[in-house]
Amino acid sequence: MKYSILLALLMNMTAFATTADKELNSIYRLFMQQPLNIENVELRYTDNIVHVNKANQPLLSGKENFLATNITPMVSMLASGNIKLQLKAYIARRVVTKEMANDVGYIYMKMTTEDGNIMEQLNKFSWVFLKQDGLWKVLTDFDTVPAPMSVLDDSNKFIVID
Repeated sequence: MKYSILLALLMNMTAFATTADKELNSIYRLFMQQPLNIENVELRYTDNIVHVNKANQPLLSGKENFLATNITPMVSMLASGNIKLQLKAYIARRVVTKEMANDVGYIYMKMTTEDGNIMEQLNKFSWVFLKQDGLWKVLTDFDTVPAPMSVLDDSNKFIVID
């Protein structure tokens, strides 16, 4: 009897982790779709999101400010057709509880301009998610200046989302 209860608990925890992983991964994939659907992206941020970006910059608070500063310009550039964007997420650590989650890793970006110029960049990031109204939403978005591409040499250490 003890073992069947333990087995049932373990199976339930595994199902929760798998569901949470799929739901969290789907947020990254929203940014990988082109054209980028701004309405779907907006749904995945809390109203009180905080964005931490540069060391000598103040915190950026609130969904409206965050979207206007970070998401809307990217949507405009992609909609113009002048650039194509390829993204991959490399999750080094994911911690999930029932109501919150945290991902830490790297975001790879490859931008190709209309005339064929290519810019590649790798940023370190940490996202804190909060489950609100049944949806995982980004509560804190922290990213930094570029990291060296060599950190991805052993990509087996990461959950890769592309």
